[in-house]
Amino acid sequence: MQIKIGLCVPNPGWEIILSQEGLCFEKIEQESACNFEEYALVIPNREFVKSKKQLLAKYFAGDGLVIVDRDTFPTLLDIGSLMKNVSYRITKENSLFSQVGLVDFYTEFSIPKRNTLLSLDAALDINEYSEKSGNVVILPFSINDLILEQNSIRKRFYADRKELPSEVVSKVSKGKIREIVFQMVQQCFLKLNIPLIQKWYYPSGNKNAFIFRIDTDFCSAEDAKNLYALCEKYGINATWFVDTNDGKMLSEVYPSFTQHGIALHCERHKVYDSYKENCDNILCAQEKLKQYDLNVKGFAAPFGEWNEALGKALEDLNFEYSSEFGLDYDDLPFYPYFDDNFSSVMQIPVHPISVGRLRRSHFTNQEMTNYYRSIIDYKFSRNMPVILYHHPHHKKLNVWEEVFAYIQTKKPWNPTMHEFMKWWSTRSDKNYSYEFNNGEIIVSDDGEDDVIFRLLDSQKGSAVIHSNESYKIDELSFTKRQPLGFNEKKSMRRYHWRDSLNNYEQRKAKKKQ
Repeated sequence: MQIKIGLCVPNPGWEIILSQEGLCFEKIEQESACNFEEYALVIPNREFVKSKKQLLAKYFAGDGLVIVDRDTFPTLLDIGSLMKNVSYRITKENSLFSQVGLVDFYTEFSIPKRNTLLSLDAALDINEYSEKSGNVVILPFSINDLILEQNSIRKRFYADRKELPSEVVSKVSKGKIREIVFQMVQQCFLKLNIPLIQKWYYPSGNKNAFIFRIDTDFCSAEDAKNLYALCEKYGINATWFVDTNDGKMLSEVYPSFTQHGIALHCERHKVYDSYKENCDNILCAQEKLKQYDLNVKGFAAPFGEWNEALGKALEDLNFEYSSEFGLDYDDLPFYPYFDDNFSSVMQIPVHPISVGRLRRSHFTNQEMTNYYRSIIDYKFSRNMPVILYHHPHHKKLNVWEEVFAYIQTKKPWNPTMHEFMKWWSTRSDKNYSYEFNNGEIIVSDDGEDDVIFRLLDSQKGSAVIHSNESYKIDELSFTKRQPLGFNEKKSMRRYHWRDSLNNYEQRKAKKKQ
């Protein structure tokens, strides 16, 4: 039996998440002759529910599994709902999603009214509807609305102390939405007693990744050279996102950083609302870089800002990736969706709290080190890449020396951002299928790259498997990780006067640009 997820398209938010997680799914076009029985799990959209409601009902009344959200469940199940605006929720202890913690939604929930539903997490209002042997999982929010959200807001981030660091980041916790969906898919496959296969996040032989991003605005030659020397001491491959205002830095300093990657930060430290102004700003910087034979394919916008005008400019100027925490943070790479299309420019989310943000919140050097160590442990426990960033003019090399020493003990894969982008592109392009029969599983693909696969079992853990080999499930060696969580509390989202001060200071800094 071939195992796959059926995704009714268009469904761009769902497509982003399934692609990020490397799951085997097939797009079902509206015009296609649907046979939902071919799929282990079906994720419909609004148009499919309206036009093929009876087929879907017949499917989940058997052994079929369906995940629906705010856009689809009221029509499919004829269930009334209560609409409620939700800014954030904290997952319930001991629920399926307990380790996810605080999730920023800033959206409208549609909460089912039927009392016979089984609650999977009361805080998230996620429920399950059963029909004979089939099941429908009901999410009260719209995945497409959440994942495609482009607005940003100042948020405070967890630390084991009273005053917390903050940054203006994506309004929605997209990485945590992805985690919720991924956990839900695993639970669905567990109900069917069939294995779930995932493309592993990293090349064969790598358990995790550490990426170090450096934004060079206001950076002196001395600061840059000192940081480069520290990276060399600990074997850290960094990516330098350079500003182009100082010709001497472009001609003498950055070309000497031969072991590291070079990308573009800005000419003028500003993101514009118009396509033309963004293009002009970036083109000016590109022309300067070409004078010194610096050919760059990556971009990180000033202040971490992103908008569609910038996204379109980056596409037309042939960038391959960018990194803006105003669009997303603490998440896996993806291709943004806007103007009814997926961008050709990969977005690589970073952890948004820099040393400057920690210093603004009065962290001591040791507290800074402890903060980054906790982020490293948190992300490694969840198999997520650790992507940290720094401004050389903030110095604090003693902090980074301790962080680099700690990273060394983890022995991660340490690519430049461009290398990571190339790998993720290879992974994204990998097509595969898998079959499960009589307790044996085989994954089929072209076998011409370094992509490996992981068999997932929400109870046993995961097992590494390779393509074009047959495995007996009972003979696999499973490894189970306990993902770490933070003790995130409601107080993190209550108004604090420092938020207004930080916003004022940022507006003031932007006016100077």
